[in-house]
Amino acid sequence: MKLRRRIEDVKKLNPQAMSFRDQQRKTVEAAIQDAIRDIYGSNSAEFHRHGRLTIWEGGVNLRDDEGTRQRKFAAGIPKTITIIEGLIGQLEEKKADLEINPEEIAISNSREEENERPRPTSSTNVYHVQHVNGIVSFGAGTTNVQKQYADVSQVLQKLMSAVHNATLAPEQKQKAQAKIMTIEAQLSDPEPDTTIIQRAYAGMEFLSTIGGCTDLMLRLASLISPFLVGSPPL
Repeated sequence: MKLRRRIEDVKKLNPQAMSFRDQQRKTVEAAIQDAIRDIYGSNSAEFHRHGRLTIWEGGVNLRDDEGTRQRKFAAGIPKTITIIEGLIGQLEEKKADLEINPEEIAISNSREEENERPRPTSSTNVYHVQHVNGIVSFGAGTTNVQKQYADVSQVLQKLMSAVHNATLAPEQKQKAQAKIMTIEAQLSDPEPDTTIIQRAYAGMEFLSTIGGCTDLMLRLASLISPFLVGSPPL
């Protein structure tokens, strides 16, 4: 996971051996900011809250001497790690919410046909995705179409479970689960970032050839098709 790697980057910063002015600090800060934007999107609450995260504790005072600034840099290291660990905890909680056991999958299969059926509506110019966390609206420009997806969350849950049980290398499982969680996070956002959804889906398309995942990938592609139009390359 990107954020775990960023924690390791922060831990490598040694305030006893490097200055707060060191370029390495700025490089790590930029990597953290990029990771938060890539995972949550530039319109997310997480990015607005932590998108300019710096490895620093306390305010910036022009009267501070070099020693004081160095101490603020040193104190910012554990603070930054705590913030990133908090973000990881949120993602792991979402992952846990997505994971369901095989018995639950078997029960839900009997309801699939009804749940997957698009529900008619009189509204226009907006796509609505009914999600476990509510309804997320997506502007559709001048297209006078509205499609409501009743089981996007259910398909993501089943896909997460299928990946967990699939015969895949650990790094492939981790990559696929991260992409699923990214799509989940974006569809939970009132202003989902289409580009992030497209890249996440493209990064997990290899699941289409994996037993137990093929049909689910086809269903997912159909359900979120408005977001996949004009998908950018990886």
